[in-house]
Amino acid sequence: MERKNNYEIQAAQARALFCARDLDAVAREHGLRQEGQWLHLRLLGEPYRVSRRNGRIERKEDGRWLPADGFDETLTIFDLLCDAKPGRHAAGTWRTTLDFGGQVHRGLLENEKPDALELLLSFLESNGYDHVTVDLSAEGALTDVALLLIASPQKDFSDTELEEINEFAKEGGSLFITRDYTDPLDSMPNYLSLLRSYGVTPLSGIVVDPGAYHENPLAIVPYMEELDMTQSLISSGMDVLLMPAACAFETPGEPDHSLTTGTVLKTSDQAYLRDLSDGIDSVDQQPGDRSGELSVALYAHISRLFIAGSSGLFTEEYVYQRTYVQQFIIMLMGQLLSDKIVTLDIMASAAVRPALTVGSQTVGTVLIIAVPLMVLVAGLCVLLPRRNR
Repeated sequence: MERKNNYEIQAAQARALFCARDLDAVAREHGLRQEGQWLHLRLLGEPYRVSRRNGRIERKEDGRWLPADGFDETLTIFDLLCDAKPGRHAAGTWRTTLDFGGQVHRGLLENEKPDALELLLSFLESNGYDHVTVDLSAEGALTDVALLLIASPQKDFSDTELEEINEFAKEGGSLFITRDYTDPLDSMPNYLSLLRSYGVTPLSGIVVDPGAYHENPLAIVPYMEELDMTQSLISSGMDVLLMPAACAFETPGEPDHSLTTGTVLKTSDQAYLRDLSDGIDSVDQQPGDRSGELSVALYAHISRLFIAGSSGLFTEEYVYQRTYVQQFIIMLMGQLLSDKIVTLDIMASAAVRPALTVGSQTVGTVLIIAVPLMVLVAGLCVLLPRRNR
């Protein structure tokens, strides 16, 4: 098999995530002309069009549409269409960096939390939780901390930072972790060591689920396992969630007495893992792809860890508006910050509700956060319940 370089792999990933978005919403936001499968736009004064079916880009030259698969133009177009802040779009006029008064360079140097976390942190604040950003290399960084949020880290922990987290966990601290399928796990041995100490084994690839999705099988609607911790949500019909561009974990086997890690959210049995690093830039199932029911969120109740295979579940506004993720978060916080031990024994019922299929209107149109296009730094926040509220 011909090997592709990292630029080609990243472009293929960007195309896959573009196709997983609500493309009607993208067209409205950027004022794009739609013509059949094509969305039309202009980049640097040149006409381009993007296929809704597979994310392929073409440029018009001398009256003919020709493939435009250069890395720079591919990523620039997908950054514009998928990662622009709300209300931001191409102005259609030329500008120089001087027009921005130096703000571009100052913005790059500012050490602020990623915008993607603001929605989650704001929601937690409104429900009685304070948060601060921590430097794990500082002595006593996690003193008096209740919960550590680790949001899709892109850089490995140092030995000192890992030791700080492990000590925090031994003292009863809780972990809330999100990961994305583009996280560079191969270069993060300490991060992997942390996950495996909880019995968590991440799997490579992006989840595609033709049996439980909305609009696009990359935007999966996971099944919620019927557990003590989820029973109230399921019985109230609040089990509908949306996980854009999800990744998966090895399904835990028989739990031991120290970890008791179990599946909270899973796919249908029609799902498969598409590892785009194999040089095939299609999300269609390929021979050798792992298939069947996949675990996309886990919870270790004794050691108090929750990990989800999609940061978009907690950071995308549309998910908050059209699913029950807010109720799910409140349930999680109650588990992670409660002294009550919660059993994860799975009941006999394998499926909580019927699978969602193409055209389902249960959760409405999907707007997806494109993770690899907006590389998140290691988001480390601590959450402390407010007193006297």
